[in-house]
Amino acid sequence: MRNFELFTGRNRPVRSDAVRVSLNRRSSFYLNNAAYLALGSPEAVLLMYDSKSRVIGLKPTDASVRHAYPVRKQENSQSYLVCGAAFVKYYNLSINDAFSFFDPVIEDGVLVLDLNQGAVVTRKR
Repeated sequence: MRNFELFTGRNRPVRSDAVRVSLNRRSSFYLNNAAYLALGSPEAVLLMYDSKSRVIGLKPTDASVRHAYPVRKQENSQSYLVCGAAFVKYYNLSINDAFSFFDPVIEDGVLVLDLNQGAVVTRKR
């Protein structure tokens, strides 16, 4: 019997209204329009981390909040960017390849990104 390993790194087709978030190797979070709208179209987010369950949380907030990270719209795109380099470095998260979070959920107003789920979408060359 062959010992096949299931390849989970390929993008899967996603509906345009599906919430989608990715984290690239430069430690930037990319939110599609559905994710941005699900958060309530915030001007900034708070970044949180649960190390025990390896889950990242993005909580909408006002840009004037001290620890807020601005949400920037990407030019010519319906996606939004949050620079998370300091966050990723502080928690020593190993992001060597672009990582896509499939089916993230909103819990108590927080967008929950589970590092135990999702898939690598590109490989470093």
